[in-house]
Amino acid sequence: MGSMKTILCLTDYTPSSKIALGIALRFAERLNYKIVLAHVEPIDRIEFQEDSRSKLSKFSEENIKNQSGKSDNLIQHELVYGNIVEQCELLAEKYTPSLLIIGKRRKKILEGIFWGESTQKIIDRVDFPVIIIPEEANEAPLTSIYYATDFSSGSISTLDVLLPWCSILGIKLHLLHVSETDEDEYKAIAKMKQILHSFAEDHEEVGMDFKILKGEPFPSILNFLSEYPEVMLAVTFHERSFWERLMEHSFVREISGAIKNPMLVFKH
Repeated sequence: MGSMKTILCLTDYTPSSKIALGIALRFAERLNYKIVLAHVEPIDRIEFQEDSRSKLSKFSEENIKNQSGKSDNLIQHELVYGNIVEQCELLAEKYTPSLLIIGKRRKKILEGIFWGESTQKIIDRVDFPVIIIPEEANEAPLTSIYYATDFSSGSISTLDVLLPWCSILGIKLHLLHVSETDEDEYKAIAKMKQILHSFAEDHEEVGMDFKILKGEPFPSILNFLSEYPEVMLAVTFHERSFWERLMEHSFVREISGAIKNPMLVFKH
């Protein structure tokens, strides 16, 4: 694989997996990344390897046909057996990907696998960005990312990765913050303007702007995103104290389970 960076894309052949592969193909073409398209089967299906490999290849070929550009030489297939969280860790060790893309479901899709819980466990165990595609995601082309920021140093440093991606991919980036009081809103506006000023010169083509929501964070974000199901929400997950992580786990899990939007999770 040389020095080419890798996107690990997990599939279970559902509509959300189709969207996941579409996003992976777009990222791979524009960023010159390679895709490892992986499917996890229960261990008791190992005797049906030939059928499983054929299904994986067919899924890949059918979805590449729907994409513009030459992407077929960017994809490598991986069929593995066992627990999805453990297999994802092993694949991450093998390929050291720069990005993981997964489809999320609320229902059991294979014996012993529950995507809602597994998704959170995967996010906990990997140290690279993860894109989550919910079951009800919109198939519209990705044109905008709303990055929810709390103005922490980790949250701001994520922009060093996110802005170049948006520039190369041709995606509009909007900063998003929820203020619970008028005083907080005034401070947030000042901080947003400071961030825009700091990054504007090097990333003018992205056209970054900001939006301040008022109210409680969870319902405010849900109400906002319900009006724009085609946009992607981005957040930074902080490695802090146990109780802070516990609260943040709950917030990320609840948001990803409630919205129809793709969600990009960074870790700091």
